[in-house]
Amino acid sequence: AAASRMFTDQRSHTAAQNYRNARRSYLDEMSSRPKAPSKPPPQKRDGGFTPPCPRAAKEGFSFGGWHRLHPQPLVDPQRSLQDSVRAQLASLKYESKANQKAGIKRLLVRWHPDRNLESAETATSIFQFIQQEKDKMFGRS
Repeated sequence: AAASRMFTDQRSHTAAQNYRNARRSYLDEMSSRPKAPSKPPPQKRDGGFTPPCPRAAKEGFSFGGWHRLHPQPLVDPQRSLQDSVRAQLASLKYESKANQKAGIKRLLVRWHPDRNLESAETATSIFQFIQQEKDKMFGRS
């Protein structure tokens, strides 16, 4: 048994030695092999824009240029704030009464004129808007 164990140990030792030698020669070969020249970086055109595809490189092509044909009207910031508040109130519509009350209170506190001294006029109008919409949507004061 000792002889077979010695033979097995010797065989595994030889296999490990062969592996190390093969790996060492492979690494030596890879390190001595000349490296492929790297491609020069692409020339940046149009202030650093690199087109993502050949079609985009063509002259006169632009992504999503349709919005230039139909310019959007200027948005009234007051109106967009009202729409945002209306959406937040609408999201509370199917909540429990406690969650509705808490959500409305959060909005009222956020838009209270005393909390928004830098834009008191906007805060006052949004605060009043919240109270009106609350009465419309939930039918209570």
